Amino acid sequence: MKVGILTFHRAFNYGAVLQCYALQEFLKSCGHDVQIIDYQNRYLLRCYQLFDRKKYLCKNPFTMIKKTIKELLSLPKRIRVKRAYDHFLLTHFSMVACDANTLESFDCIVVGSDQVWNVKLTGGFDHYYWGGFRTNHIKKIISYAASVEELWDRHLDSTACRLLENFDAISVRESNLKNVLSDLVPDREVHVSVDPTLLMDETIWDAVAEAPKIKEKYVFLYQVRNSNFGVELAQRIANKLGLKLICMSANARGLNSKECVGASPGQFLGFIKNAEYVICSSFHGTVFSLLFQKKFYSLKLNDGRDSRVQSLMESVGALDQFVDAMPRDFLMKAKDYGDMMKKISADSKNYLRDEV
Repeated sequence: MKVGILTFHRAFNYGAVLQCYALQEFLKSCGHDVQIIDYQNRYLLRCYQLFDRKKYLCKNPFTMIKKTIKELLSLPKRIRVKRAYDHFLLTHFSMVACDANTLESFDCIVVGSDQVWNVKLTGGFDHYYWGGFRTNHIKKIISYAASVEELWDRHLDSTACRLLENFDAISVRESNLKNVLSDLVPDREVHVSVDPTLLMDETIWDAVAEAPKIKEKYVFLYQVRNSNFGVELAQRIANKLGLKLICMSANARGLNSKECVGASPGQFLGFIKNAEYVICSSFHGTVFSLLFQKKFYSLKLNDGRDSRVQSLMESVGALDQFVDAMPRDFLMKAKDYGDMMKKISADSKNYLRDEV
């Protein structure tokens, strides 16, 4: 079967790119001919522009100059990041243009995963991510682990309800979104599915991961949401064991060791795979720490955005490693969560096998 994927594959975000790659590889492992539909939502990609002057225009000229200088200083880092992502897409994705003829050539189009239904990220109900391209020539459209971090304004429920009619099967990533959609379309079954990175075991990621050029053993700190506590915990473990501390931030202006500047998705995986310890405030940092069976802590930041990681840690029995305070004994042995990871992904694999 010829299958197309519509998702956030061009975001400068390790999780976004790697979840797309995982879904591509899983569907290929099922025997399908899989391609990434190169749709680019302009509203979303504006967040990843190398330099957007509209962000820094303000009435105070001194503030504007200060902000502009900061952005210009970080521009070389962002250029390196873009080159790294572009190279990964070129070498790991099979992409095709997004046009009517291409869309109608697929036997099935999978929308998701990621926050493709987050109207604040996409500038409203996006025509493509909500299946608005449906015609009589398009055989099947399904969603897989579609997500929202923040729900649309509820007076738009009727719009969402109408657009859901474009889908032959519906799968979302969060239970609370399932509850909302089940109320909107009570005659439809709404599935809850895992992030695509959990569909594949560590063997596929071993092949993608690039070993860092670091001679010393190290602790790896990866932050999407910055935490002083995370820095303190990582530094304490590094000091206790006499290890080097390597820091990576999702923000180019964040805490980034020189070894991490402009790291590709493959290099990101390599930093986790080869670390002695991993400390992270990231869902995908947590996922890959589990898959690579690392000694790790995932940071609980109590900022209203912990639920996704907490749910994952609960499901694999690792809540003792989801911390918001210094552990009494912060040194640990690596644990094998392989069986639990396979268990929590079983229903999601079956959904894709049944619906695609």
